[in-house]
Amino acid sequence: MKHFYPRCGIGGLLLLCLNSMVWADVSHDFEPSARFRLGYVDPETGPHGRAASVLLRGHLSSQWHAQWHTEVALDHIARGWSGYHNAGTDSTERPVIPDPRATPFSRLLIGYRPAGANHALVHLGRQTLDYDNQRLIGSDDFWQNERTVDALSVRVPLGSGSRMDYAYVFRTRGIDNQPVENSYPPNSYASDYRLALSSHRHDSHLARLEWNEWDYMQLVGYGYRQDNRDSPQLSNDTLGARYRFTYRGPRLRYRAELDSAQQTLTGRPGRPRPSYRALDFTAGVGRLDIGVRHEHLGSDEGNRFLTPLGSNYRFQGLTGQAMATEAGLRDNSLALSWRHHPWRMDLRHHWFTDTTDGQRLGQEVNLDLQFRMTRRHQINIRYGRFSGANESADEQRFYVDYSFNR
Repeated sequence: MKHFYPRCGIGGLLLLCLNSMVWADVSHDFEPSARFRLGYVDPETGPHGRAASVLLRGHLSSQWHAQWHTEVALDHIARGWSGYHNAGTDSTERPVIPDPRATPFSRLLIGYRPAGANHALVHLGRQTLDYDNQRLIGSDDFWQNERTVDALSVRVPLGSGSRMDYAYVFRTRGIDNQPVENSYPPNSYASDYRLALSSHRHDSHLARLEWNEWDYMQLVGYGYRQDNRDSPQLSNDTLGARYRFTYRGPRLRYRAELDSAQQTLTGRPGRPRPSYRALDFTAGVGRLDIGVRHEHLGSDEGNRFLTPLGSNYRFQGLTGQAMATEAGLRDNSLALSWRHHPWRMDLRHHWFTDTTDGQRLGQEVNLDLQFRMTRRHQINIRYGRFSGANESADEQRFYVDYSFNR
């Protein structure tokens, strides 16, 4: 498929489609939102980093016709302590707190709901894609500048609660708001991780089928063909399945999730085939939940399982120090969650080893404290401390966020 986006642009497509509509029952909804952040990074070795940033967003949803709508969102990200932010870089000369100064469009799309199609939905333009728990496909919205994609996406309901999702992605816009840099070594972990934060041209197809016709169970099958034209080492074909069982009784509730996938690294010599599996179990009574999780990101011929479009911060700890090496990563964690309005506390302890020879990489403790004053106002305090083993360095991170209408 040829890339029509660079020639006419998303804005031109929107104007062309809107110009052909019948203008009736037009309505608009404008929603402002904001997030203020203080961040601090204290590594055992290397430069320290600290940043103050603010995200201001204006989101306009317009209903032009019974079947047609548009979404436009403009973000403005400003930061203070710029000298500290710029000085706080890792081995690839990028900020250790990737909240850049930028004014991007985070939404610029036209949507279509076919008449009589039982809530089917088509989106064309700049949007976010969040599939399942965002392990493989997500917007990484912890950062001020979330990941967006320029894509054609389709959602088709099936049965009473099932659905099919498909997306053709022709560009990703990374969270550091920088174009891809091809000067990195072509097959190194640090290169892959930092490249995944940048913007890339794609020719990628993402398909997902969710079967949700049972009272307690959900089954998902997915196939993601990620063809990264700017950084072929990130290209991969991933095929997998996900099972979820959820029960909520009068007093006891519990949830079990199983996920397994096989990946082919299509842009690397020999097309290595690392695997992935995860087991997550959580049980709760009253305001308290306790969970255990085992996650295995395998390695084949020195090439790890890749998640370049996933929301990685949600899984391997706040510091990011244990992001999978080329030897793979095994993450065993224990979590405790407590809720009592307006408070919520989440505590998780990770133990990391590699999957090749079982070498200990370290452990990390994460604390997330949330205070929701009202529906629109919220404060989050996040702390992460990584304690390295062998040659891994220690690091701690601290974030304070105030959010409005997010």
